Amino acid sequence: MHTKFFLTKKVKMKTTYIQNLTLLVAVVFCSVYLSGCMMAGMGMMHGDNSHGMNMEDHNSNRVIIKEFNTGEYKITAEFPSSIHGKADVCRIKILNKAANTLQTDVEIYLEVLHANTNGHEDHTIKIKHSKYENGYFVFLPNVSSNDSYNLAFAIERIKTNIFSDPIRIEYSTENNSEMGDSHSHSDSESIFSSPVLYIGAVAMAVMMIFMLR
Repeated sequence: MHTKFFLTKKVKMKTTYIQNLTLLVAVVFCSVYLSGCMMAGMGMMHGDNSHGMNMEDHNSNRVIIKEFNTGEYKITAEFPSSIHGKADVCRIKILNKAANTLQTDVEIYLEVLHANTNGHEDHTIKIKHSKYENGYFVFLPNVSSNDSYNLAFAIERIKTNIFSDPIRIEYSTENNSEMGDSHSHSDSESIFSSPVLYIGAVAMAVMMIFMLR
């Protein structure tokens, strides 16, 4: 009789242990799932806000600065890292180093070539500056595609100095659509690889265990 009671108690303890273990696994699983959903939701909300911020970044854009020095001139060119539309600008200024004066009597063109044309000159667009502002000649690439472009300033004349071989300052922009895809992919990975997810899941599991006791 005593042995039967002991065996029954042992079976009950084992059953209780299995039930508790099952409950713990279920709680942890639910906690991870809920934490993931909450972080994903927060990520989407953050993504919506950052989208507005990205649009602001797109307008200002990251600027690539290149300098070219001759014996007489210091030339500073600014390019957008990638072209997002007609709002992006390229700028260039020319400083006479000896006189420390900016040069305005010049002939400069901005050459725009789509990166996928394999360098064919017949696809090159030559653009004159749209305005002179704060010492810079401002050029509008005037393209609507987010593809990569080869941009080049070609300086043909500075005052009475005519260059048979124009001074060239070049830059190849990045492909904005590929950058956006990469950024979205990395964002989604960062949400579910974050240790905060698992810390939150453990904390939620502990809370649920105490609530269910």
